[in-house]
Amino acid sequence: MNPDNRLMEMIRLERRALEAAARAEEAALKGGGGGGTPGGMEGRVAKLEADVDHLKRVADRMDTRLERHTELLAAIDERTKHLPTKPYIFACVGATIAAIGVIVALIVRFLPHAS
Repeated sequence: MNPDNRLMEMIRLERRALEAAARAEEAALKGGGGGGTPGGMEGRVAKLEADVDHLKRVADRMDTRLERHTELLAAIDERTKHLPTKPYIFACVGATIAAIGVIVALIVRFLPHAS
């Protein structure tokens, strides 16, 4: 038997073994005694329940944090309502520049020259 044929035979045997194991597991699950589950299922279910409880606690903590952040955002929103707007700032800067211009013009007009 050449190496390729031996390899193919080994693959076929491995596949048959896996199929047999799958059939045996399926037969154990579908047993007629009313148990219907292989050993260890209760432990796996208990672990899943514990994991779900943990996830619920994490979700509750996240909900609490989300509520706190919502309150903070509401406070920030309220504070920003009282801030000056861009048009108001531009009007103030423009008025200040105009006032400085008037003062400089008055100084130039009414101060005596050094001649």
